[in-house]
Amino acid sequence: MGFGNNGKEYTVEKTRPAYIIPTEALPVEAVEISLNANNPSLPSYRTYIGIIHSHTEVMVLSATASLTQKGWSKKVLELSEIKWEYHSVPWKTIIQNPSYIWERGITQAIDTIRSNLENIAKKANDE
Repeated sequence: MGFGNNGKEYTVEKTRPAYIIPTEALPVEAVEISLNANNPSLPSYRTYIGIIHSHTEVMVLSATASLTQKGWSKKVLELSEIKWEYHSVPWKTIIQNPSYIWERGITQAIDTIRSNLENIAKKANDE
């Protein structure tokens, strides 16, 4: 919500598409990074990084979610935890620094895992 030059209030509404159908094949459209815990009592994670591009810009999407243990040998992705982060950058940025595509996604994964492990440690100390 904001106010225009004439002092009248206005609302800006933005929407995101529910899905995208590519018109051209891309060499990499999405990547899944598996972060598996060595200890079965700790959660494992999946990080997803995807790209959508035009002739001038690249939109990089990323999300991280944990896997929940279901039974003795099955783990299921916790879909309720998936929160997509996205940002657009010019192709020039990607060409100068290709690692830009995955840096934010990996940082997001590390922050999520660190926060979850700190919560587990905190609960263990409180007991």
